[in-house]
Amino acid sequence: MKACLSLWASNPRTYKKLSSLGMLVTLPSGRLLQYYKNSVHQKPGPNNDMFRWMYEEANAKQVPSHGMTGGIVFDEMSIQPDLQMIYSEDKVKIVGLVDMGAECSAMRVLKEGKQSAQLATHVLLFMFQGDSGFRFPFMHVPTAEATAPDIYVLFWKAMRGLIEWGFSVNYACFDGAVHNRSFLKMHFNSSGSAAVSASFATHNACSPDLPLVMMMDPKHLFKKIRNNMIKSGFGRNSTRLLLHQAGFITWEMWVKPYQWDREANPSEVSRIHHVLTDEHIWPNNGQKMRNKLAEDVLDKEMLHLFKAYQKAEGRNGDWLNSAIQLLEATSVLIANFTDTRPITSAEDDRLHCNARALQWFTSWEEAVMSDLQDTAIVKRKKLMSGETRFDMKSTILGFESLVRQKQKTHPGTSINAARVNSDSVENIFCQQGANDNPNYKQFMYKHHHINRGHCKQQSLQHWSSSRALLMSSAEAHQSEEIEE
Repeated sequence: MKACLSLWASNPRTYKKLSSLGMLVTLPSGRLLQYYKNSVHQKPGPNNDMFRWMYEEANAKQVPSHGMTGGIVFDEMSIQPDLQMIYSEDKVKIVGLVDMGAECSAMRVLKEGKQSAQLATHVLLFMFQGDSGFRFPFMHVPTAEATAPDIYVLFWKAMRGLIEWGFSVNYACFDGAVHNRSFLKMHFNSSGSAAVSASFATHNACSPDLPLVMMMDPKHLFKKIRNNMIKSGFGRNSTRLLLHQAGFITWEMWVKPYQWDREANPSEVSRIHHVLTDEHIWPNNGQKMRNKLAEDVLDKEMLHLFKAYQKAEGRNGDWLNSAIQLLEATSVLIANFTDTRPITSAEDDRLHCNARALQWFTSWEEAVMSDLQDTAIVKRKKLMSGETRFDMKSTILGFESLVRQKQKTHPGTSINAARVNSDSVENIFCQQGANDNPNYKQFMYKHHHINRGHCKQQSLQHWSSSRALLMSSAEAHQSEEIEE
């Protein structure tokens, strides 16, 4: 039954065809498998059934002791506001309302001065991501865009549940949304400078001997850097005009090398940066969300194209100096945060390279802010957004703190930078999106189905799951469909 359930969860269509052939013993029907699949009741908030399932999966995969330590990755996806009735645990229930627990409800009553029901417009998903590669989405909550206090309460509930089932948490990873950034600062007396001074390592109330690192998702950071570049220019619609000591940095500097490469090398095979397309240079709102498109215009291949274009321009190529310096920093960060080679020491050269890249951005910030002739508004236009600069410090300093902490608590083990991001959560959202923004009932049922296939995939395709971490969420989903 377990084998059939795993096959059915991975690909129901293939299972149906296999069953209809009659070549093997009679296989259980899809309806019977549906009953087994729903044996673990899905409900908002901490769920002992999910924790037990997660614990049993870790034991079945023989996850080592250091693999039971890892991080909590969380993110929100939008859903359709809708009320639905379900039959669960011998009771008829209504789902689709905001349900973040008693504490969050009490906080809302105190804030609004009244008690009211609200339709859920988002789902907040929490996933455990072990240092050895084991990962499991263990908690989801229907929200109406969770605020920082809501996230704070839910996060520490999730933390307590994991510890009760034998897991340890040494970091939290999330994107740079406003509420997420406020949640981070709550652990440092609401002070961003205090977080930077502490290298984003804070006290862990559930495990006092294991500091908790708060870090922003590297993949979202690269998108934000790219978006700052797109907004920079001399045009009327440009909201920024980035200025480094070496000169201006505008998006036109990316457009010109791209057009030159296509004109000089009409054949796609002979192009210097053969991956680049119009989607990279003129992305729409949907394409701006794709991680891979952002990384492709900031990586070492783009740096190589810039240098080739500057050489072709001769003496007129000096206007690219500032952009080339930026790409020298971003290409290092992208290479190191997508590197699958394990980091076994806090003295790893990749950490030093990350620190030097951060120093370049910090020096740029200090030079602009120290100019007494400019107003505060002009200074802000010359720099990337304050949120982006803060997120960069959180990603780089936080990851370094995580490595140092790992070496203290589990000497001799390693950590993989390519796994420390929120791609795995976004991959689940991408699979959920097949319903075109499901309601909460559809999310719960689909989530159970995804979890079954997810567990099967981890046990049989370690190479595939590692590769999916390096891909954008949309491409990872597309790859899974092809493999099925």
